[in-house]
Amino acid sequence: MVIGLTACGGQKKPPPVVNEVTPINTGKPLIRSLMDLGSFDLPLGNGVPKHFTDKRFTPGEWVMIKGKNLGVQQITIDGRDIPVRKYFDSNPLFRIPTGLSPMKTHTLVVSNEYDKTSTQFDTHHYLVATDTDGKVTHLINTDRDEKGGINEEWVELDSDAKRPMFNLMSNDSAFLFHMDVLKRSDVRLQDGAVTYPVEIHTYHMGAPNEPAKVASFKVLVASTPIDAILSKNNILLLLGKQSVTLVDVSDPVHLKFISHTPLPENENTKTTYVDAAFLDGDRKIALLETYSNQVVLLDASNPQQLKALDTLSLLPEKSIPLSIDLEVDPNDDTQFWVLEGANFRLMGTQLSAMYKKYIKKERVEENKQVVYQLQPLSVNTNKGTSKNSPTLI
Repeated sequence: MVIGLTACGGQKKPPPVVNEVTPINTGKPLIRSLMDLGSFDLPLGNGVPKHFTDKRFTPGEWVMIKGKNLGVQQITIDGRDIPVRKYFDSNPLFRIPTGLSPMKTHTLVVSNEYDKTSTQFDTHHYLVATDTDGKVTHLINTDRDEKGGINEEWVELDSDAKRPMFNLMSNDSAFLFHMDVLKRSDVRLQDGAVTYPVEIHTYHMGAPNEPAKVASFKVLVASTPIDAILSKNNILLLLGKQSVTLVDVSDPVHLKFISHTPLPENENTKTTYVDAAFLDGDRKIALLETYSNQVVLLDASNPQQLKALDTLSLLPEKSIPLSIDLEVDPNDDTQFWVLEGANFRLMGTQLSAMYKKYIKKERVEENKQVVYQLQPLSVNTNKGTSKNSPTLI
């Protein structure tokens, strides 16, 4: 008996592994089937995780095209170019992109130097909705065959949190970051700020049958949590009323704390930051403070040490909170808009104005009159003390 030889005397063929070598084609391409492999990375030199296969193709999930003569570095889905950078047993591997419609069947085309071939597949999507009163978060299934495109059977996320609050999808939609806000903590930061523990739960959207929790991470936020946003570079920002907390989510299973930053407070009125946005390639952060109607710009080039760059008063003539929301231009992330108008913080002011107007027949002071506007702003890197110290215009 000779170890390592087959019965006919030939050497055993090593098992296939994930590699980056484009296979050589000897004829026309042939697609036999598609196999979904989950959303975790596929390291070179390893096999593929077939236990994730459930024939439900979700955005961000890895898919293997099984067939013959599939040595290509690019495929198309609905006419959109999709890169292929890995292979397993001469079969190309690709990630399902974001932006595919849940209401249509998709066409995948493989073209090599001899010919082209195609196949079709459907994608499975979820809408995420948190019922804060019911203290439950739902994953709502899409189904193009159902009326309205929604399946009546919803998935409930397993959580015993007192306050389920925020949901963010990873940039490739492969993972969901679900955030629960716990009760106010007894832990205080060095500056004496009261903290709120926030649990960030990571859900694998490509898990078999339904999304599965794969990690949990707890971080302290130095003021009442207001919002959560995600940068293109996978930095999760937790916005508090007077603070910013950053978490690195580039590895969805092993999150890492980056920094806490207290924000400037108003001298003569309350301070509540209501929205945040990453700008200029994630090198800057814009923050909207509602009571002073100001935008604060931070330098985020070093996420471990955020620095204030500038402050712009949007409505200096107003003494009421009118700032509501920030929105970044999807085509130019140095441009953004601020929405200003009536909001729930004005209820007392508006009731007082109605009383004066209709009962006392008095005119409301101009500084307390509501305005409605969408104000365009930009980050100007050529204005200020130096080209590296941008200001708002």
